[in-house]
Amino acid sequence: MKVINNTGYDTKQLRTLFARCLGEVRKREGARWQIQKQAVNVIYQRKSLGKSAEWIGGEAFLRSNYLTMKLPHEKFEKTIVQDKANLDFTQCIADTYIHEIGHCFGQKHIRVEGYPARSTMEHLYREWILENISEEKYPITKK
Repeated sequence: MKVINNTGYDTKQLRTLFARCLGEVRKREGARWQIQKQAVNVIYQRKSLGKSAEWIGGEAFLRSNYLTMKLPHEKFEKTIVQDKANLDFTQCIADTYIHEIGHCFGQKHIRVEGYPARSTMEHLYREWILENISEEKYPITKK
């Protein structure tokens, strides 16, 4: 996995988290869900009114091997995204990464009961994220 990091966050820590999430998706979804030579571009979000946003974004084309993760300039304690309110910073990164992986696999946005935001496949991994991913297990720090 190639990580093109244009932020101050540690590249090795991000790659470790992304690889753990992708490994779980591959394990659950099977051989047809493989991504060859994946590349992840990590950038800062644009600041909103001079303030750092308290959410993590991303984008990916359908059926591609390339995605972009948009991280805030500063870490946050709690996100402003309603359905991710119980996730820590690292869990929010994992949740968004799995969402974007869904696009890479060809999944479009869908509405899922209990999730106010549009989902691809991250709702299927929420319990796994809460149990296996945390700021303590996968710290994401600035260099």
